[in-house]
Amino acid sequence: MAPAKQIKVHKGQSKSDRKPRRKLSGGRKKSSLTPLWILLGLMIIGGSTVVYTIKSNTRKARVTAHALEQQRKKADDLCEAISKTAASIARLDRDVESLRSAAREDVTAIPESLAPPPADEAPSEQFAARPGLKTDPERLVGLEKELNEQLHKVEAVIYDAGEIEAIANSDRASVRRDIDPRRNALKLSSLNASLSRIQKSTKDADKKLELARTIAKEVEDLSKKIIEDDRRRKEEEARKSAEKKRREQLQADTKQAEKHRAQMLASIKDFKMEQAHATLTAPGISYHTDEGTAQHQLMVEQSKELLAMKTTLLGFLSEKPFTWGWRQDGSPRDITGATVEHLLVGERKIPWTQVSLPQMWSIMNEYFCGTKVKPTIRSNYSIPVSIYFATKGKIDRAETILETGVSMLPALETKANRLARPLIDSL
Repeated sequence: MAPAKQIKVHKGQSKSDRKPRRKLSGGRKKSSLTPLWILLGLMIIGGSTVVYTIKSNTRKARVTAHALEQQRKKADDLCEAISKTAASIARLDRDVESLRSAAREDVTAIPESLAPPPADEAPSEQFAARPGLKTDPERLVGLEKELNEQLHKVEAVIYDAGEIEAIANSDRASVRRDIDPRRNALKLSSLNASLSRIQKSTKDADKKLELARTIAKEVEDLSKKIIEDDRRRKEEEARKSAEKKRREQLQADTKQAEKHRAQMLASIKDFKMEQAHATLTAPGISYHTDEGTAQHQLMVEQSKELLAMKTTLLGFLSEKPFTWGWRQDGSPRDITGATVEHLLVGERKIPWTQVSLPQMWSIMNEYFCGTKVKPTIRSNYSIPVSIYFATKGKIDRAETILETGVSMLPALETKANRLARPLIDSL
C-alpha cells in the first residue's frame, strides 16, 4: 500500500483553510465568462460616458446659442445707438453750411472801398484816410478765417462720425456671422468703444459748433457795424458837403440880395420906383436858399409898395394940380401934373432927380402926409412914404410918418414891422 501524501500547511493557515491544490494538467482550458463580463462593464461605462457627453454638449450648445443671440442683440442695440448719434452729428452739416453762407454774405455786404488791401500791398489813400474803418474790415476778414477753421473742425467730426458708424456696421456684421462668443465679445468691446467715441464726438461737435456760432455772431455784428459806420460817415460827409454848399449858396444869395437892395435904394432915392420894381422882378433872378428867397421877396414887396405910391401920386397931380406948389427956384408956380420921368411945372418938365428934398416933402405933405389928407390915405401910404424919406437920409421924418400911419390904423403894425422898420433901422 502506498503511503499517504502529506499536505503542506503554511504558517498561519488553519487546517480548515487548508485545501488541497489541484494540479492542473496542461490539457485543461480557462473559463470564458470573465472577459464577457469585463467587456459588458466597459460597454456600460462607455455608454454612460457618451450619454453624459452628449447631454453636456447639448447643454453647452444651448448656452452658446443663447449667448450668441444675446451678443447679436447687444450688437444691434449698440449699432443702432451709434447710427442715431451719427445721424444727429450728420445733421450738423446743415448748420455748418448755414453759418458759412451767412458769414460770406456778411463779408461780401461790405462795400468794396472798405475792404482791406492784400497783405503785400500798401493801403490806398482812400482806405488809409479812414483809420477807424481800417481796423474793422481787417478784423472781419480774420474772423471769417477763424470761423471757417472752426467749421472745418466740425466737418472733421462729422466725417469721423461716419467712419465710426461704418466700423460699427462692420463689427455688427461680424457678430451676426461669427459663432465664436470670444471673438464676438471682442467685437462688442469694439462697438462699446465706438459708442463712447461717437458720444464724445457729439459733445466735441456741439462745443465747436457753439464756438462757430459765437464767431459767426461776431462776424455779423462787425459787418453791421462797418456798414453802419460807413453809412454814418457818408451821411456826415453829405451833411458837411450840404452845409458847405448851403453856406456858399447863402453867401451868394446874400451878396446878390445886397446888390439888389443897393440897386433898389438907388432907384428909390431917384424916385424911379418902376425901375426898382423892374430890376427885382426881372427874369432869370434866382435865389438858392430860403433866406435869400425871403430877402428877395421882401424887396419885391417894398418896391411894389413904392411903385403903387408913385402911381397914386401921378394920378393925384393929374386930377388935382398942386397950386403954387413949386417953390424950388424962385416965385411959386403951379405943379400941373407929372409923368414917370418928369414933374410938370407949367410948360417945364423937371426930371424927378432934379426935384429937391424940401420940394418933395412939400408934395408928399400935400397929397399923403398933411393934416388935410384923408386918414385912410395917410395910413395906407405911410409905409412907402417913410421908406422913401429914409432912403433920402431923413430917418426921423420917416419914423414919424410911419408911427402916425400905424396909430391911425393899428392893423398896419405887422406890415410896417415887416416892410418898413427893418429897412429904416438899417439906414
